Amino acid sequence: MTRRDPASGDLRVVSVAVAAVRDEPAHRAERVTEWVLGETVRVDAIEGRWLRGTGPDGYAGWTPAAPFGRPAVDARDWGAAARLRSLGTGLAGGGLARLPWGSRVCAGGADGSVELPDGSVVRVVSPERIVPAP
Repeated sequence: MTRRDPASGDLRVVSVAVAAVRDEPAHRAERVTEWVLGETVRVDAIEGRWLRGTGPDGYAGWTPAAPFGRPAVDARDWGAAARLRSLGTGLAGGGLARLPWGSRVCAGGADGSVELPDGSVVRVVSPERIVPAP
């Protein structure tokens, strides 16, 4: 496999509920951390279908590249706009049933809705469980 070092500052947004992060680019490798929906990750390298990145907490590791849908420019915009965090709550409708603890989302509307990284707007079952990000 060929390793490609991305351009400096290449950022991606996690677009799945939870992305498992491993110490090597293999599903059987040890899981070292996880990145949750809406977090912005700096890409350090790409090897085949695997992405090595560093999360907002400074932890680095490998995860399949598929959970990252937004290109670098959108990721910067998302990082600035996603000012809310989930304390774990259900969603009404849509494909995702719950927002994991720590997910980053944007305000969607007065009806208790939030915008997800893929651009969809969904209603939150417990709006009090969406709080300002620290």
